[in-house]
Amino acid sequence: MTILAFAGALRAGSFNRKLLAVAVEALRGQAEIDLLDLRDVPM
Repeated sequence: MTILAFAGALRAGSFNRKLLAVAVEALRGQAEIDLLDLRDVPM
């Protein structure tokens, strides 16, 4: 299974990014996770 994950906040130390890191670690070995960094997208 492949999961595309992104944090809703752009700030590096945001709670959303920390929560995403925990989720990615919990799923390691069970799914392929692609992280989309929205900081690379001009808004």
